[in-house]
Amino acid sequence: MAGTVNFIVANIGTVTSGPVAAGVANSTLTITGGTHPGSYQIQAAYGGTTSFASSTGTGMLAIGRATPVITWSNPGDIAAGTALSSTQLNATANVPRNIHLQSTIRDRVDRWCLTVAGRDFYSY
Repeated sequence: MAGTVNFIVANIGTVTSGPVAAGVANSTLTITGGTHPGSYQIQAAYGGTTSFASSTGTGMLAIGRATPVITWSNPGDIAAGTALSSTQLNATANVPRNIHLQSTIRDRVDRWCLTVAGRDFYSY
């Protein structure tokens, strides 16, 4: 069997092709950043050859919510009244969206809390 299978994902607009070898077509699909979680219809279309008729099939592609990994090194002690700097506010996350870092020093000087809120609550 020869030819190519085209894969189309609805609402994402990504089209990719894979050659047919031994009756199987493999392909890599890259989901663009900013694609929201949900179910997306995916269509496979075989164009056919002189020996094989064309055909199509559909299925669903499920994209789940990402779980961000937040890394933050606990900084050393600071004196009361000291302004927080990049030493204390150095948290990072593995998500392609902006992360809003907000630190609040509680009533007790020996305790503080780092609150991290993603700006894209739908995806994370």
